[in-house]
Amino acid sequence: AIGRRRAARVVGYFSLLGLAFLLVEDSLILRFILLLVQPTLAVATGIGALLLSSVVGSCLSARVDWRLARLVLVAWLVVYPLLVSSLTPLFLPLPLWARVLASALLIAPVGLLMGVPVPRGVAALAVTRDVVPWAWAANGSASVVSAVLAAMLALSFGFSAVLLIGAALYLGATAIRPSPA
Repeated sequence: AIGRRRAARVVGYFSLLGLAFLLVEDSLILRFILLLVQPTLAVATGIGALLLSSVVGSCLSARVDWRLARLVLVAWLVVYPLLVSSLTPLFLPLPLWARVLASALLIAPVGLLMGVPVPRGVAALAVTRDVVPWAWAANGSASVVSAVLAAMLALSFGFSAVLLIGAALYLGATAIRPSPA
């Protein structure tokens, strides 16, 4: 009903977002194991901070410039490994509660920006609502693949490379984002 080209853009956009989100999430969580010492605490802090800040980003998405948010996210992900690497030695002497708080605060801006693309993409499909289930299916399927892919890429290339691949996928999503019909 919407044409093959638009359908391909919709499926491609939401697939790239699903891949990128989990690649970035896994990379962020594993970056904070050193700082938080306990892997379970790093997972809980990382997922909690990322999902909470993503929800806030989703709620604010209508007020945020869609393209600018994605470009800032990509730039932030590129400098993020350097930022965390330089701040980690400063935070290590702090008590555990302060390191958890610092980790959550370092993750929050990324999550806030990662929460914008999906609701804005769904909003762009307002005229052709019958495509929204395909968008969610593409996003969910890509997320499942991405969870395994993140581990394989991290073992082969390292967590910084996984974060950069996530940034490249967000950039790709920016290039093919669905426009309102």
